[in-house]
Amino acid sequence: MIAITGRVVSGLGEGALYVDLYRVFFIKYLEIDPFPGTLNIEVDNPVYVSEVLGMINPVRIPPPRPGLGDVLAYPGLIHNLRVYVVRPEKTNHPPRIVEIVSERYLRGYLRLKDGDPVTVVLLA
Repeated sequence: MIAITGRVVSGLGEGALYVDLYRVFFIKYLEIDPFPGTLNIEVDNPVYVSEVLGMINPVRIPPPRPGLGDVLAYPGLIHNLRVYVVRPEKTNHPPRIVEIVSERYLRGYLRLKDGDPVTVVLLA
């Protein structure tokens, strides 16, 4: 089992904008209609996360318009709920922040608040 663990943190407030921009492509490539926003997890060891994700073939989502970058999406589970770890090629987040997309509002559905521990089990 490959897993990423961290703690829930508030984001930059930009997740909804970018999820909306890429929404049609998330539907096409990931076969999910994503909730407009991301769940942000702060990890202790971003090098480990990069190494682990490097062992998995991501789904590459092209940019919806010039000036934006590809998004790499890695399937996973949080409490048996299908999610995707998304790694935009262009981002304002530091490497220690991992973004998660899902069809559900994860904070509400899983009753998460800032500081709560989260584990994402990656599906290779």
